[in-house]
Amino acid sequence: MVIAKYEKIHQELQEQILSGKFHDGKLPPLAMLTKIYEANPATVSKAVKLLEQEKLVQCGPGSVGTVIDVNEVKRRRRESSFYAGGWSKAAYLRYAVFRGAEEPYKYMYLEQVKAFQERYPGIEIEIVYVSNREQLEERCGKVDVFQYCAREKDFLLQHGRLTDIGKYLDVLPPDPSFIPPDSRHSGMPFLFNTPVMIINRNLLRKPIRSWEDLSEQIDRGEIILNLGTLPFFYHWIGDLGENLCSGSSLDRLKTAMSMLRSMQGHGIEIGGCRVPEEFLNGQVPVYVAYTSYLQFLPEKLPFECDVILTPRPAGILPLSETVFNGISPGCTAPVEAYLFIRFLASAESQEIMAKYRYALPVNRGVLEKFRREKCPNIDFEALSGSRFTLGISWWAIVNLENSNTRLIRQGIENGLGDAEIVKSIQERAIEYLKLDHLR
Repeated sequence: MVIAKYEKIHQELQEQILSGKFHDGKLPPLAMLTKIYEANPATVSKAVKLLEQEKLVQCGPGSVGTVIDVNEVKRRRRESSFYAGGWSKAAYLRYAVFRGAEEPYKYMYLEQVKAFQERYPGIEIEIVYVSNREQLEERCGKVDVFQYCAREKDFLLQHGRLTDIGKYLDVLPPDPSFIPPDSRHSGMPFLFNTPVMIINRNLLRKPIRSWEDLSEQIDRGEIILNLGTLPFFYHWIGDLGENLCSGSSLDRLKTAMSMLRSMQGHGIEIGGCRVPEEFLNGQVPVYVAYTSYLQFLPEKLPFECDVILTPRPAGILPLSETVFNGISPGCTAPVEAYLFIRFLASAESQEIMAKYRYALPVNRGVLEKFRREKCPNIDFEALSGSRFTLGISWWAIVNLENSNTRLIRQGIENGLGDAEIVKSIQERAIEYLKLDHLR
């Protein structure tokens, strides 16, 4: 039997709506649909009219467009054989989330779990909050799904505490709203955490596009830095093992150290854990922090602001921390656990995360929307190719930050050169890296 073209277009649009493809809640304009399906406007309009009769969309005037009925989509998903009734196996999963996410971000996780259980009502999720150290030392009891940072992957694999999800990637029917990982690795990407510059557009005298622009702003004492000294060196200078005492590396080191000392000379905090009042009150034009600090900014600042990736010296990639959701080898329901971590990377779940401004979503479609609305200068390609932070836990980095601050101060007091100061910091960090129980 031959299917009319308008019926085929109707079926394809219906599938895309139910899968969550249209993140902005609207169908593309009629002119765009006619190009996509290579059909005349009357044929496309007939297909859209069928969707309206099914109550999946509501057609408004040109400026409003064709709006998707979210409630009807959710109702259909619940009735879908795969999303609900077709998944009859019950399971109970414990999901270990980094401690510190309890308030107010427990509501974000609860909202994600609720959305998941609308699809899979037989799978019960318990959220448990644990510290990074408790998790790595397995002192949080039995968990089925857990968060981990990219820097910890090798350690977890080495000690057999991470299930390779490759075996599950093709087990289940495809979920069009889910964007799969680029490779068959051991966890599902969840979020990016990377240093960014939050800029008060009203005060910035000159756009910051380069290393030189950044240095000029620092020399005027106009930047608040809320970034630990160890990530500072790793992000703006180079790897711990790099020889920083000759050639271009030494030049880069001297520039970065000059910037750091300028910041300290202006009373700017190093390794602080707050959004500075000086920035919130509009007294300084630039504030540097990780993207996870976006969550602590008021919903409405008293000024227009931009969020951009921090500029870097030539040849230095962005520093980014990717957080993954992985499956514990002791999980008794690994297929259901895979369903859950796959959902956490889906557009529906990551839209919830973007609403709470909990770092940057890794789902490309959601990040693109987040960029348009909040931070147009965040570069997804740069994030995808970025380096990761050191292979040690955050609580160890805090100890190192305190140590680094002392080493810098003592080095300056004792007349040491920049290279000697950084060498002492490198040696201290390498000592930490050799201690497995700190990882």
